[in-house]
Amino acid sequence: AEGPDGVFVACNTLSALLPALADPAPGIIEVGVDLLAEQLRAHPDEPVLLLGTETTVRNEAHRRGLDRLGLDTSRLEAVACPHLETCISRDPDGEAVQRAATVFLQRGLERLGGRSPARIALFLGCTHYGYRGERFAAALRSLGPEPRILNPNRAFAQRIRASLPAFEGLRVRFLSRYRPPREELENVPRLLRPLPATAGLRTRRG
Repeated sequence: AEGPDGVFVACNTLSALLPALADPAPGIIEVGVDLLAEQLRAHPDEPVLLLGTETTVRNEAHRRGLDRLGLDTSRLEAVACPHLETCISRDPDGEAVQRAATVFLQRGLERLGGRSPARIALFLGCTHYGYRGERFAAALRSLGPEPRILNPNRAFAQRIRASLPAFEGLRVRFLSRYRPPREELENVPRLLRPLPATAGLRTRRG
């Protein structure tokens, strides 16, 4: 009914399920695979922790994409973070997010087999996580390693921008088929507002 000129799937969870469609839209996982591939090639001795939703981690779309590129994924450890995206939507200051992220990151470090590298690449495999990248970085730093944050959100936004000639005049609206809690309606625009194209973001239920 909105008559879009294009469809881009910014959700990693939905992107992981796109191959089931006959004519899938471009998804953020493609960009994420490119970002991970660049990391693995540039820093061959640096482990990578991928945080994502349970569906994203279980689907292993990122790992399969890297396998197709012939890259060794033995340094990649994926950690599922149940309900963390909801925590981000409901925690405008990010303090609860940092506490939860610390728990999930600790699990990831334990799975690295006792290694304690000086630096770890931290891939934010859920669009929500990118809004609180500084909280994830602080959480990993509190556990010892220095983080190298890999955030596919900006790379995906750049790809969308390149695909839309009229991007400079783009107006953004938030549409939802379910009734989001009031706190999410207040907090999501706040999380998005720092991005140039979403400065005038409005929400609409329906």
